[in-house]
Amino acid sequence: EVAWSLRNFADNAEQVRGAVSGGVNQSSGVRLDFVRPNVMGNFSLLASLVQTSKHIQRPKSLREIQQSASITLEQRDGPHAFTYEMSSRRLDGVMPLDHDTPSVGWKASDIASIKSAVRHTYTLDTRDHKQIPSSGYFLTSITECAKIFGRGADFARNETQAQWHAPVGACTVSLLGSFGFLQALGGDVSRYFDRFFLGGPLSLRGFRSRGVGPIIGASDEIRSAKGGEAMMSMAAAVSRPLPLPPNLKRLLDARFQVFANLGNNVSVDGGKSARSAFAPLFSSIRFVLPP
Repeated sequence: EVAWSLRNFADNAEQVRGAVSGGVNQSSGVRLDFVRPNVMGNFSLLASLVQTSKHIQRPKSLREIQQSASITLEQRDGPHAFTYEMSSRRLDGVMPLDHDTPSVGWKASDIASIKSAVRHTYTLDTRDHKQIPSSGYFLTSITECAKIFGRGADFARNETQAQWHAPVGACTVSLLGSFGFLQALGGDVSRYFDRFFLGGPLSLRGFRSRGVGPIIGASDEIRSAKGGEAMMSMAAAVSRPLPLPPNLKRLLDARFQVFANLGNNVSVDGGKSARSAFAPLFSSIRFVLPP
């Protein structure tokens, strides 16, 4: 990644930031931000232009391409943030080479779509460390309503995540959970880019990336994660620092951890309420326990 910034160019603590990144399998991103920390008394302003191309290697090779423009007002000393976003999304890799229609199971709305949405983010964070907390709690709830100004996909979406950490002797006990639902509105259908994906070390450990939830295709060579409209996951963990020499500990904060987690990610039939997914969401849970 290559990044640059221009600070305080108008004597009001503004910033213009840019970044260009590239990763494995030709994933890439370009971002341009404008930040003004003092707007309407207690808010900061963030305006962003973003273009990303993300390669999804498994289960089937896909490429997610997005261009977006957004503007966010965030409370400097409060839990609220308000965002408007307009984005164009495209999914490559689902069109057979010898056809001009999507592969079986995909819809045209999955392959290309527009989103015009407002988003509210509520965050509380008392953790003593962002990456390796030993005490405190974290709560964030993101609620999004789309088809603002009559454009693009029409849906309501919420994703809530919570963490709690407490020291017990030399160990730290952690409880984590997340829940999400996506409800298509106005007779619309859900889009690939708005659904939930579950599985992998950052969402549900013990399962392969995007390995939990609805799929398209019958074999590993052609199957793809389709995404779900209702998702939940919970985890419990006990960890403690490894007994490293002091000089090494300053460079490497390694920890031993025992964990158990469970979760599920399900699809909701078109036209039904996301509440109808609650029963199957909890009746077919995937879980991993320590050996």
